[in-house]
Amino acid sequence: MNAAAIGGGYRLIDTAAAYRKEEQVGEGIRGSGVDRDEAFVTTRPWHFADDLDS
Repeated sequence: MNAAAIGGGYRLIDTAAAYRKEEQVGEGIRGSGVDRDEAFVTTRPWHFADDLDS
């Protein structure tokens, strides 16, 4: 999917750790044939309330 989207002209991939798709995004970029410096990836960390110090 990502390789097809990038090949179709998309250059911004928006993801988040909660989606657990970072590996697939990287594979898609590598498989697209587009230089990495032409693809922009944004991501957001996932925070769980029980992981926070009180």
